[in-house]
Amino acid sequence: MMRSLLHAARKARRRSPRELWTRAAQRALAAGERGQLLVFGTPQGAPRAMGTAPVRDSDTVVRLTGPNSAFFPGLAAADRTVEALRHAAPADEAAVLDRAARVASGHVPVLGHGWIDIGTDPDWHREPLAGLRAPLQHWSRIPYLDTRLVGDHKVLWEFNRHQFFVTLGQAWRYTGDERWAESWIHYTASWLDQNPARVGVNWASSLEVAYRAISWCWAARLFAGSRAVSEIYSDRLRDSIHAHGRHVARYLSTYFSPNTHLTGEALGLFYIAVTFPELPQAAKWRALGAEILEAELPRQVHRDGVYFEQATQYHRYTAEIYLHFLLLSEAAGEARGERITGTLHRLFDVLLALTRADGTMPLIGDDDGGRLVQLDGDRPDQLRELLSAGAVALNRPDLAVAGAGAATMSTWLSGPDAPARLALLAESGAPAPTAQAFSRGGLYVMRDPASSGTGHAAIDAGPHGALSFGHSHADALAIELYAGAGPLLVDSGTLAYDGAKRDAYRSTAAHNTVEVDGESTCLPGASFKWRTVADARCDGWTAEAGLTWFRGHHDGYARLELPVAHRREVVHPGSGVWIVTDRLSSPGDHRAVLRWHLAAGIEATVVEQWHGGCLIALSRAMRHVATIALIAEGGAFALEPGEISPQFGIATATTIVTWRGELRRDLRLQSIVLDWTSLAVPAVTLHLPGAVVRQAAGPSDHDGRGAQSVLHAGGDEVDYGAGLRARSDLAWVEPSMGGAADRVAAVGVRWCTLGAGPLAGDSADRWLVATLAKEAWSTRAGTLSPVDY
Repeated sequence: MMRSLLHAARKARRRSPRELWTRAAQRALAAGERGQLLVFGTPQGAPRAMGTAPVRDSDTVVRLTGPNSAFFPGLAAADRTVEALRHAAPADEAAVLDRAARVASGHVPVLGHGWIDIGTDPDWHREPLAGLRAPLQHWSRIPYLDTRLVGDHKVLWEFNRHQFFVTLGQAWRYTGDERWAESWIHYTASWLDQNPARVGVNWASSLEVAYRAISWCWAARLFAGSRAVSEIYSDRLRDSIHAHGRHVARYLSTYFSPNTHLTGEALGLFYIAVTFPELPQAAKWRALGAEILEAELPRQVHRDGVYFEQATQYHRYTAEIYLHFLLLSEAAGEARGERITGTLHRLFDVLLALTRADGTMPLIGDDDGGRLVQLDGDRPDQLRELLSAGAVALNRPDLAVAGAGAATMSTWLSGPDAPARLALLAESGAPAPTAQAFSRGGLYVMRDPASSGTGHAAIDAGPHGALSFGHSHADALAIELYAGAGPLLVDSGTLAYDGAKRDAYRSTAAHNTVEVDGESTCLPGASFKWRTVADARCDGWTAEAGLTWFRGHHDGYARLELPVAHRREVVHPGSGVWIVTDRLSSPGDHRAVLRWHLAAGIEATVVEQWHGGCLIALSRAMRHVATIALIAEGGAFALEPGEISPQFGIATATTIVTWRGELRRDLRLQSIVLDWTSLAVPAVTLHLPGAVVRQAAGPSDHDGRGAQSVLHAGGDEVDYGAGLRARSDLAWVEPSMGGAADRVAAVGVRWCTLGAGPLAGDSADRWLVATLAKEAWSTRAGTLSPVDY
C-alpha cells in the first residue's frame, strides 16, 4: 500500500497543474456517472426498431441527419459515385456484395483472425474467441486489459467499431436492396439495446467510441434515402450519437494517450459535429476537434514527415486522420491552411517512400491491424488506395502513379470525378521514387531503380519513439528487405498487445539485427512501456550514381557491465544486391546472435557451407529467387523455426536464418543478399575475406546473359582494367556483354589510381562509382554525408 502511494506521489510530481486538474475532473465526472447509475439504475433502451420489420410502402423517407449536414463529396453525389466506381473499379461491386452477405449472415472481419461468427443477434459484450463476457457495469470499473475477465479487448473492440456497417451501406448504394438497410438497422438496434450510455466495456476507450461514431456517420449518409428507416430508429441513433460525442469530449486522451488516440478522438468529434450539426453541442465539438487536430499535428509529426512514435501503421493512421479532416473541412466550408496541407504532403512523402512494388509497406513498430474507415477491402499494410486518395486531395501525380489501379477510397471520399482526376495526374508524369533519408524520424529507405528491379529496404535508425514509447519495438538498426519479387526479410510484426507474446514480438530477437547475451536493446516494462530505451543514429548516408550507402550505430548495449558498441553498414551498389555489415566491439567477451527473419512462404536451403561462411538459397513458390551469403569469424550458421505475425492477431510459421557465436573484443559479420529477379546475370563470384572465393548461382532457368557479376569483399587491391585500380572495403562489379568490367561501385575506398586528393589516405567514408566508356572510366566519388538531426 505504501509503495503504491509513493509511486502515485512521484507520478503526481511529474505532472503539470493543468494535467492534474484535467485528470481530477475526468475522475470526478466518472464518479458522478457511477453515482447516477446507483441511484437511477442502468438506463434501458427505447423499444426496438426491429430490422426484420417489412419495408414500408410509403414513399416517405426519414432523415437520418439534419438538413445542414455536411459530408464527403462521394456521398453528396452518391448515384454518380456508384456509376464512376462501376467503370473505374469494376470488381468492387461484386466484392462489396460478397462481404455484405457475410456481414448479414453474422460474420464480420476481425484483424488478422479473418471472418469471425458473432451471430445475427450478437452479444456485443462477449469476446467470441475466448468466449468471455465483459461485466455490465460502469465503463470506468471494467479492467479491460485483464484477459481472464474480458478475453482479448482488441478483438472485442474491433467488431464494436462497426466498420462493417460501411460495407452494408456500400451494398445498399450499389443495389438499392433494402435488405442491406434492414441488416444495418437490426445490428444497430441490437447494439443500442445492449449498450446504454456509460455502461459496459464498449464505453471504456474514448478512441473506440470515436471510431464507432465515425462508422455511424458513414452509415447514416450511405443509407440516406432508405425507406427501411423509421422515425424511432432515427431518433435513437441520433440520441446515441449525441451520447458518443459527450463521452469523447469529456474523456479526451489529452494526457492518457496523446497520440493517435487523441487525434482520432478529435476527428470523431469533428465528424459528429459536421454530420449532425443539429445536436446541441455540435458547434462546440466542431471547434474543439479542429483545435486539437491543428495543435497536435506539429507535435506528432516530425519536420521530415515521420510520425513521432516511429511505427509505420500508426503513421498510416495519422495520414488518414488528417486526410479525412482536410476533406471533411472543405465539405463543411472550412479551408485548412498550409500548416495542415504542408504536413499532410510530408506524411504522404514518407508513405510513398515506404511503398513497395506490390503496394505494401514494411511493418516497423506496433501494428494494431485496424483501419480508420474500411472503404475498400485491403489489408492495413496495403497503401495503394490511400495513395490514390491522397493524390486526388493533394493534386499529386507521384501518388497517383504509385496508387495506380486503386480508385475505390478516392472516389468515396472525393466524388465521382476522382477516377478521371487520377488518370490525368498519372498521365502528367512523375519521377519514380528514389532512395530517401528521413533523418529526424530515423527512417532510411533504399530501392532499386524502377527500370531494373523492385528491391526495397527500410532501415530503422532513429529515436526509440515518443511519450512512453508504447508503440516502439527493440528494433534499433533493424532492416526490412523486399526482394525476389516479394517481402524477403521481415519484421516479426505485432501478434498481441498483452501477455508474454507481446514482449517476445517486440524484442530484439524478433527483428533483423544482432542480439547480445540474450538481451534486447531495450528492456520491456508494462505492455506499453519500457524500462530502458535505446536510440539509433545514422552516422552517414549517400544516395548518388546508383549507389546507396548507410552507416549507423545504437546505444542499446551501453548499459551492459562490459558495454558493447554495435555499428551497421548497409550498401546497395546496384539493382539486385544488398550488403549488410555488422561490427561489434567490447572490452569483454559476449555471446552474439544475428537473425534474418524470412517472410512467410520463403523456403531456405543451405547450398554450401565452409569455415567462416555459408550460402543459402531462398525460394518462393518453388522458384529460386534469392541467395544469402553469410560471412563470419567462427560461430555456427543454422536455419531455425520461428513465427511472424503478418497482421495483428495471427501467427505464421517461418524460418530464421541465424548465426550464433562469440564476441571477443571485436566481431565482423557480413550478410550478402542477391536478388535473382533483379540481377541480369546468371551467377555472382564472391571474393571474400581470407582469399576465399565462392560462386552463387541463380535459378537454372535464369535468362541473364553475359559474364558474371563480381563482389569484392576482402579489402584487397583490385585491378579493374583500363587504368582503374582501387583498394576498398567492398566493390561491386557489373560486367559488359563482353565480360570486362563495365561499372564499379565501391565503398570504404582507401586508395584509387584515378584520383589523389579525396581518394588518397586511409578512410572508410569514401565511395566511388566508375563507368567504362570507350576504354576510359567516367568516375564519381565522394564521402558519406553527415546527417542533420
